[in-house]
Amino acid sequence: MLKRYTKEFVRAKRSYFQRVTQKDEAASTHFVGLVAGINNLKGASEAVEVLVSDGFYTLKAVLKRNGGDSGDDKLLSLIEEKKIYPGMKLHFVNQTLSEVQQVDPLKQSSFVKQATTHHFLAQSDRLLLGLNFNGIWRAKTHERLGQHPTAYTPRCLKNIV
Repeated sequence: MLKRYTKEFVRAKRSYFQRVTQKDEAASTHFVGLVAGINNLKGASEAVEVLVSDGFYTLKAVLKRNGGDSGDDKLLSLIEEKKIYPGMKLHFVNQTLSEVQQVDPLKQSSFVKQATTHHFLAQSDRLLLGLNFNGIWRAKTHERLGQHPTAYTPRCLKNIV
C-alpha cells in the first residue's frame, strides 16, 4: 500500500486504467493486464464477467455467448477450457471502453460514491471494457503490469487461436 500511495499521490503517477477513464489515454493502446476474476452473471446463463486489473485498479468486461463465431464466443471457450484463468497475465491491444447507462441504484447512492472525489472510483461502476479476441495473447509471468510500448510481433497462425 505504501508503494501504491507513493507512486500515485506523492509522485503523481497515475495507473493505466486511471488515465484511460479520464480520457488522457486511449483504451486501444498496448497494456499487460491481470485477470483478477471470472464470475458467472446471475440471471444470464450465457454471460460471464471478467475482471481485468492493471495492478492498481480493475475494470470489468462482460462476455456474452452470441451463438456463432464471434470474439466473445471464442474467449468464453478459452475460459471454459481453462486456458484463461484468474491470476493469468495477458497482453491487450485494441480494446474498447464504453459507458453503461444503467447503474445499480444501491451503488449509486452509497456513501463512498458521495464522499469520494477520486475520478476512477466514482466512475468504475459505469465503465465496461470491451475485449477484442484478436488483440489478446498470453504474457510472461515476469512482465510488469500496465502500459507497454506498442509491440506488434509476427506470430505463427497456430499461436493466434
